[in-house]
Amino acid sequence: MSLRVITLILLAWATSSRPETQSTLNVSWTVDGSITGGALLTWGASELAKGSLSPITCRWCSADELDRSVRNAVVWSNKGRAAAASDALQFAVPVGIAVYDLFAARSSGAIDESPKDVLVIAEAVAVAGVLTQTARYSFARVRPYAYYGHSDAGRDDHLSFWSGHTVVVFSAAAAGGTVGRIRGYAGWQWVYAVGFTGGAMTGYFRMASDNHWLTDVLASAAVGTGAGILVPWLHRAGPFGTSYQVLPAPGGLAVAGEF
Repeated sequence: MSLRVITLILLAWATSSRPETQSTLNVSWTVDGSITGGALLTWGASELAKGSLSPITCRWCSADELDRSVRNAVVWSNKGRAAAASDALQFAVPVGIAVYDLFAARSSGAIDESPKDVLVIAEAVAVAGVLTQTARYSFARVRPYAYYGHSDAGRDDHLSFWSGHTVVVFSAAAAGGTVGRIRGYAGWQWVYAVGFTGGAMTGYFRMASDNHWLTDVLASAAVGTGAGILVPWLHRAGPFGTSYQVLPAPGGLAVAGEF
């Protein structure tokens, strides 16, 4: 299944007709801020320690026929230009989503809620980033350029699975759209549409720059979208979310509520 098909499926789900229900998010600056900050620090530290954490040799050193054929079809002769385009999208899409949330919250009369929204979106991206770093060091998959004999003799040669750039864009898009949907902001469908399109383009550029295989990008899209939907969903409250109480029960405690 191609990246384009995956993106179209995500768009169809995201923009499906469903009543927009305004709700709030249960956000704790202490708890969520600590999770987000800790995840970002872990992500950054693991990136800085790449030289010592990355395996010298690949553990996943093969590529199937699909990955090889797609790579040969999409790789650019000017790989640096494709890499620069993916770098730009990795920055522009999350920033654009944060700007959208600010204006959408202001239009709905909930400007004070925008910082909480952005924290939840950042938390989703940070969690997806930590998962990505864990996977990359664990699988140690050879990158396409190294597979085809263009190694730069660096430890980065074996960090192909899965794509960090792509997971950032998909997680930001999924989280931004889901937050907007929960909040009942106008135009939340466009966050999904533009964000997932940006994610697909990022994945394409990562393949065109010879940094990732198709299966790397597909895994990134799945993980990023999953984290981007799940994290805001766990914060929802009110009619669109979860309410619960911890009550005394014989022999201990019980949780009761609506989920």
